[in-house]
Parts: sequence; structure tokens; C-alpha cells
Amino acid sequence: MSLKAIIIDDEQNARELLQVILQDYCADVEVVAMAADLPSGVKLIREHQPDLVFLDIEMPEYSGLQLFDFLKEDEADFQLIFATAYAEYALKAFELSAVDYLLKPLRPNQVQQAVEKAISAKERASVSERFRALQENLRSNVLKRIGLPVSDGVSFYPLEKLMFFQADGMYCKVFIDGEEPQLISKPIKHFADLLAGHPSFFRPHRSYFINLNFMKQYLRTDGGYILMDNGEQVPIARERKNDFQEILNNWTV
Repeated sequence: MSLKAIIIDDEQNARELLQVILQDYCADVEVVAMAADLPSGVKLIREHQPDLVFLDIEMPEYSGLQLFDFLKEDEADFQLIFATAYAEYALKAFELSAVDYLLKPLRPNQVQQAVEKAISAKERASVSERFRALQENLRSNVLKRIGLPVSDGVSFYPLEKLMFFQADGMYCKVFIDGEEPQLISKPIKHFADLLAGHPSFFRPHRSYFINLNFMKQYLRTDGGYILMDNGEQVPIARERKNDFQEILNNWTV
């Protein structure tokens, strides 16, 4: 089955390169139209009703992030893949928002992986919902929302509601304030890397990644552990105690 694709990018060379990569490496994808700006691209989306839209972000006059200034949410019946040269912190915003992206300069294997991921995405949060989460995360260097892949799609949560992550083999259990824990098919390292440097999160032990705002008490007994608001006792690894002590010094009156 052939998938219809539209490419929206202000640089002709970039459009043509992506088209060639898709032709040579993604046999199931047919580029039906290309546009050099966002308004023209939106017209093509309405005309062709594509399965995939490749959208550049950094364009003159209108950014790709303004897509839904032109397109109604019920018109977004496609998978959206951004092309971007954004810095590392912004790429974390894309990942937290469950938004697919290609990092420029484009590479064939990267394009293949993005297309395969889009094709295999049976049930996901709507394009518009993921898009809104991305916009919110990009407004600040401190990321605000995260998309958690669940059995029937993607659930979005403010980071401030996440209490802690607990390793469960190659899976991870996410404890959320006021809700049942979610078992996620990603290892705890995925989230620790994604939120590395965030001021509210800390990994005291290889099996735990916690939101410091949900610490209830630090107890020095039994080698030292953190008592979370829900009663979970989180151990502190020996090699993390100095880092945790620094946090305590900053948080203690």
C-alpha cells in the first residue's frame, strides 16, 4: 500500500533531497506534492489528504510550528514528521511530546526510521494533541509535559504530576499523583536521559527516578532512604549520596 506524502520546506535543495531519499529508501511512500511555505502547504494538505506530512520548522514568514493557525484540528488526519536543526534541549521537547522529527542534515537511515515509526503507529494521540504539547514544551527551557505511550495511544501529563519512575526489567512503572500507576514499555534510563538536567528530578538509585517535589522525608536508618508522599521507600545508592546531600542542603531551611 502506497502512502501519500507532502513535503513543506522553504529550501528547494532540502525538498529535493528528502524526495530522493524517500524514493530510494522508502518504497511505500509516494511524494504527491511539495510546497515552499506553510500556507501553500496547507492548501496541498487539503487537496491531497496525505498520510504523511514532512514539515520544516525554520521557515521565513511562517514557522512550521504555526501549522494549526491555518489548519483545523479535524483536518489533521495524517502523521506529522518535523525536520529541524533545533538544539539538544528542544529535541527533548519533541521526544517528551511524542512528536516525530528528523534532524538536519538528513540521513537516509534516519528518514527510514521516522517513516517506519509513523507507519507502525496504529493508535496514537491525535496530531493536534501532540502538537499542543510540543508548543508548550518549546516555550520554555524547562519542559512541562510528557507523553507516555500506553496500550491504546499516548497519555499526556504535566511533569509536576509525575511522582516517580520505578524500574521493572526493560519496562518502567510511572507513579502519577492522583492516578493509578502506568506500566510503560520503555526502560527507566529512557526517562532519566530525557529529563536529565531538569531541576525537579533526581535518580537516587538505578531502580528509581524521582520528582523531588514528592519527597516526604529523608531517613538515615537502613543506610538512608527517601520516603515519598505515597509511602514508597526509595533507597539511595552509595555513589549518589553526595549528590543527594547537595540537594538536601539546598532544600533545607
